[in-house]
Amino acid sequence: SSGINAEYGGQPGIHFDVHGYSSHPDLWFELGYLIDNDDLDAGRLRRSESSINALAGRVDVSFEKILRGDASLGGMFQKAGYKAIPSPRYPGPDSGEGGKYYRGGYTTRRWGSKDGGNIDCIQMELPPEPRKSNMEHGPRMGQVMGEFVNKYYPPQRLCATPWC
Repeated sequence: SSGINAEYGGQPGIHFDVHGYSSHPDLWFELGYLIDNDDLDAGRLRRSESSINALAGRVDVSFEKILRGDASLGGMFQKAGYKAIPSPRYPGPDSGEGGKYYRGGYTTRRWGSKDGGNIDCIQMELPPEPRKSNMEHGPRMGQVMGEFVNKYYPPQRLCATPWC
């Protein structure tokens, strides 16, 4: 991630790593921040161990609220009518039926800000329906992701050129 941070002049950024699944019974949007299932359930939320460490250090909002509060990505998806984890309604895997949750993988570890830098990463594991009906869900999901980016990565913070 140091190469990407250097390329963008150290400006904050976000990488969404989007995947799909069909094996978890809850059929929720699983938002991976590198936090273990047990830690989410127990409320052991360590910013320094997450893939959004840079974001959490840059804003005046508690890490828990960024992770699963109303203004979190999960909270925004929840408000748009999706079942998401972590979110206010589903703060951890035990709040669902099957307790399954994917915390993030290689890309989230490699490109997130856990080990430094200003580029954050969130892995999104999506259930089948939004992927099958992408003409219906794509615009709504894009709206939510755009709302998250505009809130936490506003353009004036991202532009490194004199004409911004």
